[in-house]
Amino acid sequence: ELLKMIQKTADSHQVVLFKSKPEEEKMVGNLSELAIEYDWEATLDSLAHFLYDVQKQGAMLDVRQLDVSPAQKAGFLKGRFKLFCAFTRESDSAAPDRRQIKSRKKKEERS
Repeated sequence: ELLKMIQKTADSHQVVLFKSKPEEEKMVGNLSELAIEYDWEATLDSLAHFLYDVQKQGAMLDVRQLDVSPAQKAGFLKGRFKLFCAFTRESDSAAPDRRQIKSRKKKEERS
């Protein structure tokens, strides 16, 4: 779903994504973090609008590395960027925390 959203955003700004390379998911505190590396080609204007839209997604998405060089096509740039996505797992959020378990036990003891 994330890859589709990134592709849709890129398409809407005429940014061509050649390949994506997801890295292994890592735990950062209570969040999971996934890094995805992309090769791309676009005009400077298209790239700027694409990056702005990615950053508008809030804390969920973050471009932390961006490499840019001239492309063979006149007026175009090419490069690579690494996009980080932070999220929580649904199964983790569905699990009750310790306070909920303790309050259930107290209610059961009162009954």
